[in-house]
Amino acid sequence: MMRAVQFQSNFKSVWALFAFGFGLFLPVLASDPQMMEAALMLHRADSLLEIDRPVAALSMYRGAAERSFDPCQRSRAHVGIARIYAASQNPDLAAASLQNAHTGFLACDSDVRKEQVMRAADLWLELYQESRAIELVQYELNLEPGHLTLMAKLADLYFTAGQWEQAESQYLLCLNHIQAADPSLQAAWLSAIIQIEGIEGRTAADSVIAAFNKAAGTIPLTEAQSHREQIQLTFALEGQHAQALTWAHECVAYANQTDPEALAIAHLRVGNSAVQSHRPLEALIGFHEALKAARLTNDRELVAEILRQKGLFEYERGNSADALEAFLELDRINAELLALAYPTPSKNRETRQFNEQVMPALDPFDQAVLDIQAQRNSPYRSSGWPWIAGLLGIGVLAYARTQKQLKSALHKERRRIIRLRSLVPTDRLPSTIKATDSEPQESSFGDSSLMPNGEWVVTRDSDPRSQSIHA
Repeated sequence: MMRAVQFQSNFKSVWALFAFGFGLFLPVLASDPQMMEAALMLHRADSLLEIDRPVAALSMYRGAAERSFDPCQRSRAHVGIARIYAASQNPDLAAASLQNAHTGFLACDSDVRKEQVMRAADLWLELYQESRAIELVQYELNLEPGHLTLMAKLADLYFTAGQWEQAESQYLLCLNHIQAADPSLQAAWLSAIIQIEGIEGRTAADSVIAAFNKAAGTIPLTEAQSHREQIQLTFALEGQHAQALTWAHECVAYANQTDPEALAIAHLRVGNSAVQSHRPLEALIGFHEALKAARLTNDRELVAEILRQKGLFEYERGNSADALEAFLELDRINAELLALAYPTPSKNRETRQFNEQVMPALDPFDQAVLDIQAQRNSPYRSSGWPWIAGLLGIGVLAYARTQKQLKSALHKERRRIIRLRSLVPTDRLPSTIKATDSEPQESSFGDSSLMPNGEWVVTRDSDPRSQSIHA
C-alpha cells in the first residue's frame, strides 16, 4: 500500500514537471507547427524504442529530423537513430549519425544537452571509440566545470580506455567533490582506485582500503561483495596472488554466513589464490570448506566444479588417492547431470508402432487415371542399346578408315622402294650378279613393274636385276 502511494505521488510530481516544462515551451512550439510535430515525433520515437519497436522508432526519428529546423531536435533525432543502428550491429551508420548529432548539442538546454551527451558517450563506447567519448564528455565538462555526474562519467571512460593515471586522478577529484556523499558511488570509485593500483603493480594505501571498508559497510552486502570480488579478480589476473589471497579472505570474512552458495564461492576463491601463492595448507582448507558449504546447496554443478579443482590440486601435489576419490565423485555427478539432461525412455511407456491395414482395391477408372498421370509426370528414360550401337558404328568406321590409310601408305612405300632400286647401275654389280643377269628367267606378273619408258623392271628381292638399270 505504501509503495502504491509513493508511486502515485512520484507519478504526480513527474507529470507536474512535464506539464510545467511543456507549458513553458508551448508558445515557442505553437509558433512553428513543424517544430511541434517534430517534438511529438521524438516523444513517440523514444516511447517506441523503450517498448522494443526499433523499426517504427527509426521512422519517427527520421521524420523528426526531416521536419525540424531546430539543431537540438535534429541532434536528439540523430542520437536516437544512432542508438538503433548500434543495436542492429551497423557501426558505420551509427558513427555517422553520432557525428551529425555533435553539431547541434550546443543549441540544447543544459539538462537536455547533458542527457544527450551521456547517451552519445555510451554509444561511442559501444562502438569501441573511447577517445571520441572522452572528447565529448571533456568538452561538456568544460562548459559546466565541477559537474559530478560528468566527472564520474569521464573517470569511467578513462578506466575503460586503460588510461590509468587520468582515471585515478579523476576518481580522486570525484571523491573530493563537495557533493560526493553517496556511499555507493564512493565505494565504486575507491574500488576502481584499488584496482588501478593493482594493475600498475602497486599496493593500495591503507587509507584507501580503510575508506573503502567504511563505505562498503554502509551499502548493501551484495553490492559490497561484488566490489571485493572484482578487486580480488583483478589482482589474480595481474599475477599478484598474495594480494588476491588477502582480498579472498576479505570475501570470506564479509560473506553471508546464511548463504551456503556465496560462502562456497568465497572459500573457492581462497583455495585458488592459495594454490597460486604456493600455500598448500590454506588451499587445502579453502577447498575443504568450499566443498562442505557446497554440499549444503542443491547445486550439483557447483559441487562438480569444486571437486574438479580439488582433484587437480591433489594430483599436482602428488596425493593420488584423494585426487582419484575427487575425480570418481566428479564422474558420478556428471553422469547424473547427463541423465537428467537426456532422460532415457521409461520401461512402462507404451510402445508406439505401425498397424497394418488392408486397403480396398481401386476402381479401374481411378487406376487408369493414376497410370496416365504417372506416365505424364515421369520423364522419358531410354535404354542403353542406342548408345552401344552408336559406339560400335563409330568404331567400325574408324577401323575402316585406318585400314584404308595403311594400305595407301604401304602402296606409296612400295613404289618408292622400286624407284630407288631402279637407280642402281648394272656395271656396279658383282660379276656373279652380271652372269645371272644374262640368263633369262621367268618372272611372274606380280614381281615386275612397268617403268615410264615402257620397260619391265623386276621387283623381286632375290633377283639382282631389280637393283640395276639396263643400258
